Amino acid sequence: MITLISILPLYILGWFCAKFCLGDRLLREKSELPAKYWQIDGLRFFLAFSVFLSHTFIIREYVVTGRWALTDDKVATFLGQGGVSLFFIITAFLFWDKAMRQPLKFDAVEFFIGRIRRLAPAYLIVAVPFIILSLIQIPFFSPSIIKEVFQTLGLGYFRSVNIGVAHLSPAYTGVFWTLFYEWKFYFFLPVLYILLRFKNALTLTASLASLVLLTSSILDIGLSKDWPFISLFASGILSATIYNSKYFEELRCSQYLVGAIFIGSILFHIFSFSGESYYGASHPTLFFITFLALLKIEKTSIIGRVFLGAPTILLGSASYSLYVAHGFIISALSILFYSLFGVFSNTVFYIFSIGSTCLVSLLSIALYRYIELPYAFRKPLPQGVPST
Repeated sequence: MITLISILPLYILGWFCAKFCLGDRLLREKSELPAKYWQIDGLRFFLAFSVFLSHTFIIREYVVTGRWALTDDKVATFLGQGGVSLFFIITAFLFWDKAMRQPLKFDAVEFFIGRIRRLAPAYLIVAVPFIILSLIQIPFFSPSIIKEVFQTLGLGYFRSVNIGVAHLSPAYTGVFWTLFYEWKFYFFLPVLYILLRFKNALTLTASLASLVLLTSSILDIGLSKDWPFISLFASGILSATIYNSKYFEELRCSQYLVGAIFIGSILFHIFSFSGESYYGASHPTLFFITFLALLKIEKTSIIGRVFLGAPTILLGSASYSLYVAHGFIISALSILFYSLFGVFSNTVFYIFSIGSTCLVSLLSIALYRYIELPYAFRKPLPQGVPST
C-alpha cells in the first residue's frame, strides 16, 4: 500500500540532490518564468517528480509481469495522472495569460520555431537512443518502420511512439503522448489571439471555457475521447482569465484557508477516485480549484516558503528534462536491478526508488544545464556565483 507519507522522503531526497548541485555550483540560474509565477515554478517540480514516482511503481510490475498498466493504488495513480493534468492546465494558463497581456503581439512563425527549439533538445536526447535500441531489435526494415522512426522524431506531434515489434519498456517514452495534446493546444492558440480582437473577448472566452468544464465535469458529457484533455486546457484558460481580474487580485483570504483548500482538494482527488481515470468525470473542475488555490498562496506561508526554496526552483526549471528523461533512466536501472536480484521485493524496490530518485534528479539538472539552457533557451552556461 503506497501512502503519501511513505513517498514523502523521496521528494525530500530529490530536493537535497538539487541542493547539492547548487552547493557545488553545477547551476545557479533563475527560472525562465517571470517572478510573478513563482508558485508555478515550485509546482512544476512536484508535478514532474510525481509522474516519475508513479512510473517507478508501474515499472516494478512491468519488469516482473511484462504488463504496463496502472496499479490499483490510488496514490500512485494520482501522482501520474494528476501531475499530467495540472501540467496541461499550466500550459494553457501561461499562454493565455501572455495573450491577454499582449493581444496584438503574436508571430505564428516565431512562436512555432520557439516551441520546436524549446521541446527538441531534451526530447531528442531520449528519442534518439530509443530509436537506436528499437532498430537493433528489428530483424528487417520496411516502409512502415521508416515511417515510425520519423513519427518518433516528431517531438510528440504524432500520438503513437512505437517502432516495429521492439520490446522496450513503455517507460522509455511513457510521457511522449502528452506532447500530442500540447501541440493541439499550440495550433489552437492563434484562434484565441483572433478572439482577443473582438469586443468582450475575455467574457466570451471565459464563457466558452466554463461551458467546456460544465459539459465535461458536471454533466459528464464528452464530444470526443479527447474532451477531458480539452477540459483541462479550458481550466487553464479560465484560471488565467480569473487571475487577471481585479476581483481575484483584491480577494483577501486567510493563508490557512487557502492552504486547506489546496491540500484538501488534493486529498479529495485521491480518496474520491473511482478507479477509472483522472482524465474525466469531475476531475478537471477539481484540478481547476486546486490550481486557483495555488495562485492565492503567498510567499510568507509555509507552502510558499517550500515553493520558493532554491532547490525547488531549480528542479522546477529542470522539470521538462525530468519529465521526458526519467523513463529512460528508470528503465535502464530497473533492468540492472532485476538482473542483479532476480526479484523486486519490497527491500529491493526501496533501494531501487532511492537510486532512481538520485539519478533522475541529478541527470535531469545536468540535462537542463548542458542541453536546455544553451540550446533551448540560448543562454550562456552560467559560471556560478561566489559562495559569499
